[in-house]
Amino acid sequence: MPLPVPAFAQAKYPNRPVTLVCPWGAGGGTDATARIVAAILEKDLGQPFNVVNRTGGSGVVGHSAIATAAPDGYTIGMITVEITMMHHQGLTDLNSTSYSPLALMNVDPPGVQVNATSPYKDVKALADAIKAAPAGKFKASGTGQGGIWHLALIGWLQATGLKPDHVAWVPSNGAAPAMQDLAAGGIDIVTCSVPEAKAMIDAGKAKSLAVMAAQRNPAFKDVPTLNEALGINYSVGAWRGIAAPKGIPALVFGIPGDSITAILIGVLYMKGMNPGPTVFLQNPQFIYAVFIIFILANLLMLPLGYAAIRGARKLLTVPKNILMPIILLFCVVGSFAMTNSPYGILLMLIFGVIGWLMEENGIPVAPLILGLVLGELLEQSFMTSMIKSDGAFLVFFQRPIAGILGAVTLAIWAMMLWRAFQRRTLAKA
Repeated sequence: MPLPVPAFAQAKYPNRPVTLVCPWGAGGGTDATARIVAAILEKDLGQPFNVVNRTGGSGVVGHSAIATAAPDGYTIGMITVEITMMHHQGLTDLNSTSYSPLALMNVDPPGVQVNATSPYKDVKALADAIKAAPAGKFKASGTGQGGIWHLALIGWLQATGLKPDHVAWVPSNGAAPAMQDLAAGGIDIVTCSVPEAKAMIDAGKAKSLAVMAAQRNPAFKDVPTLNEALGINYSVGAWRGIAAPKGIPALVFGIPGDSITAILIGVLYMKGMNPGPTVFLQNPQFIYAVFIIFILANLLMLPLGYAAIRGARKLLTVPKNILMPIILLFCVVGSFAMTNSPYGILLMLIFGVIGWLMEENGIPVAPLILGLVLGELLEQSFMTSMIKSDGAFLVFFQRPIAGILGAVTLAIWAMMLWRAFQRRTLAKA
């Protein structure tokens, strides 16, 4: 379909690289659509259009990044149907009116995917097994909690007379990680669209049993509809569109948040490879080459790093009244560049004051930094593990590698607590 081009594109716009934010993980349907759009716009407008995946929070992180971007003509994003649901769940105040809509890209109906080794040969056999099983035995995924693929599952369950939570939902950052989990045996069902599952289906890791649409997908003629297979006249679809921050005068584009990822993806496309998860299956020699290059790069960093450290020592001889203003200047410029607004500088100053107060009161700063960086990832991974294991904490010790890592972690914690206890005992004595 033809893409809208802003009127001022004729006046040499854009004149620098642009960003297209994708709120879901790499390799999924939204990511693939975003990259197709980016390639077309790059060809038509003559500037790089870099897709940046901003995942997390059931899509809130990426959608917020689009809505709060500077309306300067250089940041747009791929918004999805979830934006009409998030505010009802209390996840965010964003809704469809928070953006300037630019184009509707496509509408995909969900499918019912299972592992290729699953004993269910058709969707009727799967539906019968779900009905016969106790609530929570089967686990499904495909998107965040309350996302469109989750609602698709709920609609299907209700159409068969079951409760919405009869199949437990495992949140994910999109269809691609969910399909990987399905192939690994971590979940039983993925209700993403069939095109999103195509890579794993072609790789022999998954199979599609049905599609929740009024008609079959011409590209997957062998996959029946729910109406054909079960007599259930139920259909739903997920739309994807291009949008800009609210109030922007025309089409907006931007720069990538991760230049290394942008370069790597560009190289993969130049070599005719899909940068999604199937690259590990279809091009293993490339992965080995990347690993070897990283090993060589790390070995090379040893002498280079040593030389850089020796050279950097001379910086310590610079008087503080000269060095500190230079460092502050770089911090201010970097903070502004991250958000392209004074908000970044304000945030830097606030955390600078917090860090100073912590240092003055003998409170270590490192744990706070680790918590801010790893906190969300740790919480998300922990919740996913708890859902998969039905709340059993022993899941962290069931496999040999996980058990060893867990034991080592507990041992380190115990050692640190013992040393702290000894120091306090000696201090009192």
